[in-house]
Amino acid sequence: MKLLPFNACDYRCERCLVTGECAVYQKTREHLGKPRPDGGDGEDDLSAVLDDIRATFQETKEKIRAGAEEFGIDIDDIPANYFEEEERKHEASMNDALFRRASDFTDQAREFLKTIDSLLDEEGDSRSFYEDVNWHHTIVSAKTFRAVSGEGNEYLVEDVRNSAAVAVKSLTICSFALEELASRFPDKAEACGKLGGMASSLKVDIRARWLLGQ
Repeated sequence: MKLLPFNACDYRCERCLVTGECAVYQKTREHLGKPRPDGGDGEDDLSAVLDDIRATFQETKEKIRAGAEEFGIDIDDIPANYFEEEERKHEASMNDALFRRASDFTDQAREFLKTIDSLLDEEGDSRSFYEDVNWHHTIVSAKTFRAVSGEGNEYLVEDVRNSAAVAVKSLTICSFALEELASRFPDKAEACGKLGGMASSLKVDIRARWLLGQ
């Protein structure tokens, strides 16, 4: 099974073509499919989901500790100022100009979706294009932040590029969906065009910053 880089994922498993090779997806399905002691099926039971999250955090914690020990690192001996430095880096990433633009795109797309939701039928391609924007507008800012926050770390080079690439992919999907929505709802064409322009500009600058192929 291919262990795909986690940050190359946009989390939309139902539209993904490689779930059969993805260890993250398979692991998630295993967690969801586990029977519960109380007889629940683990799929719709909120407590089951919370149990899975706790188990995942515990498993991740154990792996981090084991990995650190392999390299002779005692996590308990990490200097206190390490976390202060990480906080500083976090603040710098939050104030990064490109991330702020991505965040603005997400915010404006969210507001746009509120204005058009009531105009859509429950079924049909218009709803499908709405769902594309609804899903991917949040991925844009999340993955841009991940790329920005990992920049400069030699161990995160691949993750940074993967995250930036996913942001570009999500912007592409949003752009196409917005064009389709504009053609179906002329009253919303101006808003769609504005968001589409923001998406195109972001794509250019994300590609340029992380030297992604066109």
